[in-house]
Amino acid sequence: MSRKLPGNILRFLECEDGMMMTLLLLLPLLHVAARQISSSPIPRRRKRKDQACEPCRKAKTRCDHTTPICLRCQRKGAAANCIYVPSHPPRHGHSSEHSISNPSHPVRDIRNNSLVSPQPSESIDSRIDHAATSRKVFGFYGPTSFSAPFLDNENGLVSDVDDEGECTFSPGSITTPPALSIVTNGQQTAEISLGMRILSQLPDQVTCESLMEHYTLKSIEYAFHKPTILHCMKSLWSTFGSSLRHPRKPERLREIAYLLSKNTSTEFPEAEDGDAWLSSMSGMNFRWEMLGILFSVLGHQAAGMRDKEQESFFETQSGRRKERLVFTEEMHECADGCVQICSKMDIGNILMLSLLWKTNTLQSEIIGDMSFKLWRRQGDTVHLATALGLHHCAVRPDAGVTTSLEIKRRIFCAVFVNDKTLSIFTGRPPGLSHRYNSCPLPLDLEDEILLAGKETLQEAASKLDENGWNREGNIYSCSRIRASMMYGEIIDEILEISLGTVNQFSEARIMDLRKRNEDIQERLPPWLRLSSSTPTNLSATTHWIQTALKFNCLQCSFILEQVIVRKVKDDKQPLLDISRQLLALTVSMWTSKDRFLTYYSDYDWIIMCYGIPSAGVICIELIKEMESPAAEPAYYLPRSEVIQNLSLLVGFLDWVRPTAANHELCGRMRQIVKRTLDKILDSPKITNTPQTSTSTAVPISNLAFEPMVMDDLDWLDTIDWAKGPFMDLRMEGYNEFS
Repeated sequence: MSRKLPGNILRFLECEDGMMMTLLLLLPLLHVAARQISSSPIPRRRKRKDQACEPCRKAKTRCDHTTPICLRCQRKGAAANCIYVPSHPPRHGHSSEHSISNPSHPVRDIRNNSLVSPQPSESIDSRIDHAATSRKVFGFYGPTSFSAPFLDNENGLVSDVDDEGECTFSPGSITTPPALSIVTNGQQTAEISLGMRILSQLPDQVTCESLMEHYTLKSIEYAFHKPTILHCMKSLWSTFGSSLRHPRKPERLREIAYLLSKNTSTEFPEAEDGDAWLSSMSGMNFRWEMLGILFSVLGHQAAGMRDKEQESFFETQSGRRKERLVFTEEMHECADGCVQICSKMDIGNILMLSLLWKTNTLQSEIIGDMSFKLWRRQGDTVHLATALGLHHCAVRPDAGVTTSLEIKRRIFCAVFVNDKTLSIFTGRPPGLSHRYNSCPLPLDLEDEILLAGKETLQEAASKLDENGWNREGNIYSCSRIRASMMYGEIIDEILEISLGTVNQFSEARIMDLRKRNEDIQERLPPWLRLSSSTPTNLSATTHWIQTALKFNCLQCSFILEQVIVRKVKDDKQPLLDISRQLLALTVSMWTSKDRFLTYYSDYDWIIMCYGIPSAGVICIELIKEMESPAAEPAYYLPRSEVIQNLSLLVGFLDWVRPTAANHELCGRMRQIVKRTLDKILDSPKITNTPQTSTSTAVPISNLAFEPMVMDDLDWLDTIDWAKGPFMDLRMEGYNEFS
């Protein structure tokens, strides 16, 4: 036997000849056993038994150990929970998951595109740890932060510190302490297992291409960049297509999961032009954030399919994915899994922000907009936006126009506007405030221009007008983002008054907001305004954007007039006029629904956000007129017009398909509006005989609430509010249009 033993062991064995002989004979067997254990593809437990997945382990049933999903979990439809986690990771020495640290198949290096095998002395686990601990965590630190005194000095105290020595403070970044390991080996094993499951759930290439074609032709990208998404989907299949073909082998999925984790743990670079931007997140630089964005897009496209499209598309799917809602939910679960992996790595960048926005939006299409989970996720999105300092992106003329900068501004505007929309819908304070926002509007550039070279990008920016709008009369995806942000800042100030304390209110401020809201409509380019003179031969997308911006304008006016009526006790006629316009525009979406077939999935939101509040104001006024038939109406409200539109709204609410996220909410509101119409149209005759009362009359001025609010609450008390979340809609600020 050629293996030599250390001298101290030999001296010990000389005293025990028999023991020496036995151990020498056992050494080859132990060596072979150790090699077998280290090459096993499945996590091992003590006594060399294969590790069961978590559902099988908790149920104490036999697991077949199939990776990434065992057969039992596949049969029970519990693929989302099938994760292999080591039971007892060792405290000392090398990890028992040696096979996962050193996969049998090599992983491509992202720098030279060559296949490299992990060295025994440096496992992929350790490389991910090293990349994670050495990367800079970019974030915004304001003038009250712990590092502000160092940054405010004029002696260059911070700039002299070497990056390789102490961690360097800067307004945009701070380095993670080198001793802090972002993820442990046990967590990495769980993340890789989760990543393998996510990759195994990716639809096949034909399905992805079909949904991407639908996305290209019929979707408006709001919180990212459509050409980037299309490029990354193609890159995913061109780079990893051989490993993602069915049947997908666990070892190949493991390779991809390791590579994506390695890339994600590295710093996401800034990009001045399109080539640098695309290469930072595609090919061998693919990241979990980008994969999650792709899953969100796939889910959104499936959710928005019409009935005829569903028949042809979902027939090609297998198993439970033949159902639209199931397909959408599974895409959301995979996107959410990407969020979990990135969260464990403490990732914060612009891709992660877009991923949070998209998963939140997709979840609202599945479960509706009243969920606490949705509200918590919205908080995560808002907090990441401020942590990245996107609210503080002041204009720097010397910086020029870059691809990264423009996409950052687009995403932040989308987050800001969505924050205001959810705040209006729920009546809760928004998470972002205009008071802390100095981010300029993104330039009104075509999407494809952002992927051009730096010189081409600068030239395109120089052709815009002084306000950043294009001069050709084109409507781009950024055109809607810019206009929505202009309204969003006004809405934020209105919400301060409506939802805030009395200290936020002043009559002068309200009148100023009313004037500024009217000015926005005049500041918009003519091709973004919807009016009676708008041509009828425009494309569906153009007309949809014009209609969406008109909704924004009317919503601003509606909330503002509501505040004026409630707090200034001014004339109610402007509020009724705005309500009539808002209701008429809402029902027009249904009467001309054939023109907007692509946007059916947004209809339940349009009804709840715009139609129901305006209908509430009109219903209340009709009931007041009904209860005082002898008196002359205090305000002008054309009875025939509004009753017809309310009847159309009932039909619109009834038309919302049962699979819509807010279907139950729409059903409840349909009952309320219909009951109001029944009360108005079938009201009993009212006698003019005065009724006497033995109770002591209390002057209305002595009551603790306003007369208008009292009347509204009297009407609301006739409705059964015992079900669902509708008790919340009776909160102060929503009494006028609940």
